[in-house]
Amino acid sequence: MSRQPNPDAERLSKQVVFVLQPSLFAAFERRCRDRYKSVSEVLRELMAAYVRQEE
Repeated sequence: MSRQPNPDAERLSKQVVFVLQPSLFAAFERRCRDRYKSVSEVLRELMAAYVRQEE
C-alpha cells in the first residue's frame, strides 16, 4: 500500500538539486529573466506540466 500525500499537510519547502553545465544554467536563467520569471517559478511550472502530461 503506497502512502498518499495529504494536500493539507504538504509544505512548500521541498528542495530539488539539479547538476548541470554552468553554460546551460546561464542560458536558462537568462531565458527566465527575459520572461520576467524566477528560475524556481519556471521549474515549478515545468514539473507541474510534466505531471499533468503523464497522468
